[in-house]
Amino acid sequence: MADEILVGVDRSETSISALRWAVDEAARRRTTVRAVSVHMAQGHMIVRDDSRRGIATVTTQSVHTELAEALATIVGSLDITVPVDQVVLVGRAEEVLVDMSREAALLVLGSHGDSRVLTSLTLGAVTAHCIRHAACPVVVIPRCGQRPG
Repeated sequence: MADEILVGVDRSETSISALRWAVDEAARRRTTVRAVSVHMAQGHMIVRDDSRRGIATVTTQSVHTELAEALATIVGSLDITVPVDQVVLVGRAEEVLVDMSREAALLVLGSHGDSRVLTSLTLGAVTAHCIRHAACPVVVIPRCGQRPG
């Protein structure tokens, strides 16, 4: 749908702020929101389980289900007045979002995602890639307390 607002959601505070902003903007435009979470899991993958200080094996389906549940919880926690399509996909987030931007009126992202690398110095890698390659305008929502500039 060419008039929908696409928003990347990865459970970070900035992506939740981006979703809130996208919902408000969609209400103003009288359009819909597509909230997208992307993961790279293929088959089985190994992740560190900090709660037990051990290693756990996680399947693609469990990661997919966890992200879908987290996205539904985030969407459910907001005062939403417009339709929000919730999508969880497998792939590289920057590539998936750029591809999906071809069918969107606007792409909304948080300035920094789940990664903690260089968050105070630069935009997140996914956001920076999308700014350069998206097929539609991109809105970047800064971290709380971060001044635009």
